[in-house]
Amino acid sequence: MCRFREYLRAIPGEHANALVQCGRQEEKTAMEHALLERRVQTLVKLNPALAEAATLQKTIITVLYAATAPIRPIVLPLRRAREKLSGGVPLLHGESVFLDDGFIRDVFGRLVNVLRSRADTAEKAGQLAEAAYEHRLHVEHAVAEAFVNHPEHLDQVAIEAGVSPELLQMLAQLSARPILKAYAEHVAPALQAGRDDWDRGYCPMCGAWPGLAELRGAEQLRHLRCLRCGADWTITRLRCPFCGNDHHDALGYLQAEGERRFRVDVCRGCGGYLKAGSSFDAAPTELLALDDLASVHLDIAALERGQQRPPEPGFRLELVDGEDDLDDD
Repeated sequence: MCRFREYLRAIPGEHANALVQCGRQEEKTAMEHALLERRVQTLVKLNPALAEAATLQKTIITVLYAATAPIRPIVLPLRRAREKLSGGVPLLHGESVFLDDGFIRDVFGRLVNVLRSRADTAEKAGQLAEAAYEHRLHVEHAVAEAFVNHPEHLDQVAIEAGVSPELLQMLAQLSARPILKAYAEHVAPALQAGRDDWDRGYCPMCGAWPGLAELRGAEQLRHLRCLRCGADWTITRLRCPFCGNDHHDALGYLQAEGERRFRVDVCRGCGGYLKAGSSFDAAPTELLALDDLASVHLDIAALERGQQRPPEPGFRLELVDGEDDLDDD
């Protein structure tokens, strides 16, 4: 909701512009909610067995992106951005990033409340809430570790706090997503200008492995998508994003009978797999999780055939200014 009280304190002559911008934001938010609702309805219609999971995912998406995460500008000259990209270094690595404690606590707390309302997660979510209340768990620290994608540090945080490592990993990673998205959008012009300099499989923004591939247009150009920050980058069609294997006889794909949109690209070299789906345009970052859910049956098929996702991040971020607050062990 727009904060009219703040706008009314603007300098004379800016009130009208502020109110127009507010109205446009509300209109944009309404359109996004309508799109989310339509996508969930379509998913459930095609696969009724996913109804409960889709409803939960819709709730989580609404929590994560109800407000834009506060950020501070990153000064990243084009020359330095291109040097980083050509060297295989994600754009957020080594930068000064602002993580707003209030925003983190709000999103994390809302997610915990969602899980406390569910019978299958209520107990562990309650334990996590209690640990945060008793200051055994510092939520800001956990989400900062998720932002830089250091899962082993998060596991240690969970052990010390006496909470479920799996649940903390999930909630901290989810809480980091809107912040990662905001920074990825902020730095997007640098990525666009240096797109030809990037030839790695992991995300050029945050270093995560791609969660999905989109095969776009009549040419079926292969775009990789990051489920953490929403970044979009291209890669050669016949190449494994995980190990770089480009031998066509070691690459293949799996496709379920009757499945028209999604398939699984597999690499016999490293055993990795990546789901791919046909698309006319780039899916909004907020809705990538729904595509991931809609194709979950292909995850199962790939795992049953011995394929797997890389256990480690593609690239571990380190930040400046505030890095001392993170666990370096």
